[in-house]
Amino acid sequence: MTREVAYAVVVGQILTQLRKGRQIPQAWFADRLHMAQHTLSRLEAGKLPLTVETLARWSMFLEMQPHEILRDVHDAIAKLELYGVAVVYRRPERGDVNAAAISAPLVSSSPRAARAERVRIR
Repeated sequence: MTREVAYAVVVGQILTQLRKGRQIPQAWFADRLHMAQHTLSRLEAGKLPLTVETLARWSMFLEMQPHEILRDVHDAIAKLELYGVAVVYRRPERGDVNAAAISAPLVSSSPRAARAERVRIR
Protein backbone atom coordinates (compact mmCIF):
# COMPACT_ATOMS: atom_id res chain seq x y z
CA MET A 1 0.00 0.00 0.00
CA THR A 2 1.37 3.38 -0.99
CA ARG A 3 1.29 6.06 1.65
CA GLU A 4 -0.19 9.33 0.47
CA VAL A 5 -0.16 12.87 1.72
CA ALA A 6 -2.13 15.79 0.32
CA TYR A 7 -0.19 18.65 -1.24
CA ALA A 8 -1.93 21.08 1.14
CA VAL A 9 -0.48 19.17 4.12
CA VAL A 10 3.05 19.52 2.74
CA VAL A 11 2.50 23.23 2.11
CA GLY A 12 1.15 23.64 5.64
CA GLN A 13 4.15 21.87 7.15
CA ILE A 14 6.57 24.10 5.27
CA LEU A 15 4.68 27.23 6.30
CA THR A 16 4.69 26.07 9.92
CA GLN A 17 8.41 25.34 9.84
CA LEU A 18 9.17 28.76 8.35
CA ARG A 19 7.07 30.54 10.98
CA LYS A 20 8.44 28.54 13.89
CA GLY A 21 11.99 28.83 12.57
CA ARG A 22 11.65 32.57 13.01
CA GLN A 23 10.09 32.06 16.45
CA ILE A 24 6.89 33.81 15.44
CA PRO A 25 3.90 32.90 17.63
CA GLN A 26 0.88 31.66 15.71
CA ALA A 27 -1.52 34.17 17.30
CA TRP A 28 0.74 37.14 16.50
CA PHE A 29 1.25 35.94 12.93
CA ALA A 30 -2.48 35.36 12.40
CA ASP A 31 -3.15 38.93 13.53
CA ARG A 32 -0.59 40.30 11.05
CA LEU A 33 -2.14 38.24 8.26
CA HIS A 34 -5.60 39.57 9.22
CA MET A 35 -7.07 36.14 9.90
CA ALA A 36 -8.33 34.25 12.91
CA GLN A 37 -5.82 32.03 14.67
CA HIS A 38 -7.96 28.94 14.01
CA THR A 39 -7.88 29.77 10.29
CA LEU A 40 -4.08 29.99 10.37
CA SER A 41 -3.98 26.72 12.28
CA ARG A 42 -6.15 25.03 9.64
CA LEU A 43 -3.92 26.38 6.85
CA GLU A 44 -0.83 25.04 8.61
CA ALA A 45 -2.53 21.67 9.08
CA GLY A 46 -3.37 21.51 5.38
CA LYS A 47 -7.10 21.55 6.04
CA LEU A 48 -7.68 24.74 4.05
CA PRO A 49 -6.33 25.60 0.62
CA LEU A 50 -3.80 28.41 0.49
CA THR A 51 -4.76 31.29 -1.79
CA VAL A 52 -2.23 33.21 -3.85
CA GLU A 53 -3.03 36.32 -1.84
CA THR A 54 -2.37 34.55 1.46
CA LEU A 55 0.88 33.12 0.11
CA ALA A 56 1.96 36.62 -0.90
CA ARG A 57 1.15 38.08 2.53
CA TRP A 58 2.83 35.13 4.28
CA SER A 59 5.99 35.56 2.24
CA MET A 60 6.04 39.31 2.86
CA PHE A 61 6.01 38.84 6.64
CA LEU A 62 8.65 36.10 6.42
CA GLU A 63 10.75 38.39 4.21
CA MET A 64 10.78 35.84 1.41
CA GLN A 65 9.49 35.67 -2.13
CA PRO A 66 6.51 33.38 -2.81
CA HIS A 67 8.62 31.29 -5.18
CA GLU A 68 11.08 30.59 -2.36
CA ILE A 69 8.30 29.08 -0.25
CA LEU A 70 7.11 27.01 -3.20
CA ARG A 71 10.71 25.87 -3.83
CA ASP A 72 10.85 24.65 -0.23
CA VAL A 73 7.59 22.77 -0.84
CA HIS A 74 9.04 21.21 -4.00
CA ASP A 75 12.18 20.15 -2.11
CA ALA A 76 10.04 18.62 0.65
CA ILE A 77 8.02 16.66 -1.91
CA ALA A 78 11.24 15.27 -3.39
CA LYS A 79 12.30 14.10 0.10
CA LEU A 80 8.93 12.49 0.75
CA GLU A 81 9.06 10.63 -2.55
CA LEU A 82 12.44 9.18 -1.51
CA TYR A 83 10.59 7.57 1.40
CA GLY A 84 7.78 6.21 -0.72
CA VAL A 85 5.22 8.84 0.23
CA ALA A 86 3.11 9.89 -2.74
CA VAL A 87 1.90 13.49 -2.83
CA VAL A 88 -1.64 13.81 -4.10
CA TYR A 89 -3.22 17.00 -5.33
CA ARG A 90 -6.54 16.98 -3.54
CA ARG A 91 -7.88 17.97 -0.15
CA PRO A 92 -6.71 15.79 2.75
CA GLU A 93 -8.97 12.89 3.67
CA ARG A 94 -9.29 10.65 6.69
CA GLY A 95 -6.56 8.06 6.62
CA ASP A 96 -4.04 10.26 4.82
CA VAL A 97 -0.56 10.42 6.28
CA ASN A 98 -0.77 13.14 8.89
CA ALA A 99 1.59 16.03 9.47
CA ALA A 100 3.51 14.29 12.27
CA ALA A 101 4.32 11.38 9.99
CA ILE A 102 5.84 13.61 7.32
CA SER A 103 7.55 16.21 9.49
CA ALA A 104 10.70 14.19 10.18
CA PRO A 105 11.67 13.77 6.52
CA LEU A 106 10.91 17.41 5.83
CA VAL A 107 13.17 18.84 8.51
CA SER A 108 16.03 16.38 8.31
CA SER A 109 19.15 17.17 6.38
CA SER A 110 19.89 13.65 5.19
CA PRO A 111 17.90 10.52 4.27
CA ARG A 112 19.60 8.58 7.09
CA ALA A 113 18.66 11.21 9.69
CA ALA A 114 15.12 11.34 8.36
CA ARG A 115 14.77 7.58 8.59
CA ALA A 116 15.96 7.66 12.22
CA GLU A 117 13.51 10.43 13.07
CA ARG A 118 10.61 8.62 11.45
CA VAL A 119 11.30 5.51 13.50
CA ARG A 120 11.14 7.61 16.68
CA ILE A 121 7.73 9.15 15.93
CA ARG A 122 5.92 5.87 15.27
